Amino acid sequence: MISREPFLTVEKASERLSQSSFRVGLVLRKLVESKPWRKVSSGAEERMLNTDARLLCRPFPSAGKRKPLSTGAPHVLMLLTNSYPYSQSGYAERSHKILEAMEAGGLSVLPVTRFQYPYVVGKIPSSYADRWGTVTYIRLTSWFLPPKKAAEDMKMVRFLVHRARESKADVIHTTTGDRNAWIAAQAAAILGIPWTYEVRGEPHNTWLSKFPVNQQHLMRESRYYKAAAEYELSAMRAADSVFVLSQVSKEEIEAQGIPREKIVVVPNSVTKSEVEIGLDRLRTADPRPFQAKESVVVGTVSSLVDYEGLEVLLQAIPYLPPRVSCLIVGDGRILPDLKKLVRELGIQDRVQFPGRVPVEEAEHWYKKLDVFVIPRRDTEVCRNVTPLKGLRALAYGIPVVATDLPALREVTGNLGQYCTPDDAVALAQGIKQVLNLDGQELSMLRRASIEWASSRTWESAAEAFNKRFKQVSNSVV
Repeated sequence: MISREPFLTVEKASERLSQSSFRVGLVLRKLVESKPWRKVSSGAEERMLNTDARLLCRPFPSAGKRKPLSTGAPHVLMLLTNSYPYSQSGYAERSHKILEAMEAGGLSVLPVTRFQYPYVVGKIPSSYADRWGTVTYIRLTSWFLPPKKAAEDMKMVRFLVHRARESKADVIHTTTGDRNAWIAAQAAAILGIPWTYEVRGEPHNTWLSKFPVNQQHLMRESRYYKAAAEYELSAMRAADSVFVLSQVSKEEIEAQGIPREKIVVVPNSVTKSEVEIGLDRLRTADPRPFQAKESVVVGTVSSLVDYEGLEVLLQAIPYLPPRVSCLIVGDGRILPDLKKLVRELGIQDRVQFPGRVPVEEAEHWYKKLDVFVIPRRDTEVCRNVTPLKGLRALAYGIPVVATDLPALREVTGNLGQYCTPDDAVALAQGIKQVLNLDGQELSMLRRASIEWASSRTWESAAEAFNKRFKQVSNSVV
């Protein structure tokens, strides 16, 4: 068949070959990992004892000898799991805001994404250096995907070392999960420089949250869960410094033996412009209380996954006055289930699902909400990990109703209305309490919310990172 293209550029040819080789490698990997020639017993734990589980046995390298940094400001290479524009998660947003603030503060930082990203999420990069706003993300891709993950990781180590030498990196920084940590540790050991680890989530507890509640206590005793939890701690022990998102998380890992002086809390934050938007909204807000309004919108902007507890929000809608409608912005694997539940509850005329929206449109959807709801389930990961969305809602002066979990209380500064997890009636009652605030109470709550959010800015977060990077890069092991 003759191509309609007049000619094929070198870049296009390379891209197509890269995609084809990536698909071949993926097929080979699935073949190797499935081991069709061996009989594998059934059961959730046995299924997890595959290549991923065996990677949890790899030791972290010792640091070795290092020279202190000769200049004042360190150069940082940051290894990320994903980024804008191909991922629009809270993870990608936190990374981008921190990078923007670091660069604005004069820190030299080179962000690189994991091996073969964004191909691994089904996206084709526009180039091997994607610029988004003021930040340029480097893509570490190859024409061929190794059939085993261990080989892939070693290839990633070599790429990372090459990029670190090119950028004259003094520190390698990475984030959850443990594969990132192992790759960063290996590259840092080869280069003789420190590496730091940012605990943004709890992969073992996220895995646990996918099981029915009545099975979680059994899976907590599984070999995979215990190995994954211990390996995450091993990463923290091996790192020169550990960053966490909350005091709750700090206390949790301290209790598991990570030295207090090694841990730095860098909470999720907001931009100064988001605070300004909140203050503008406060000045122009309708002074009437919610009781005087003909319609009220409650809801969230979120990834649609099990542990967010969004079905509880939908179940709460019938307990609210008919003038209250629900808006759930985002996408995820439970969206079909949520839509089915809406039909079963007969509330189709009261619920809207706009789906995934572009990053630049998120502000528009936040502003449509009168009350922001975070109905997270009472799981380990939700108790310990602070989401970004609640703080952004506070910055805009939007009252928050959330389940009563330590991480949610911390990120919202105890300014939310808190209720029992997994209880639709309790959630509806919490929303009603906000709707029943008089005009003065509502205005005071909005002002306090914006003030709390303004105490946590990405500029402050960048300063905390920079301070610790200087400390570890000037230390001699």
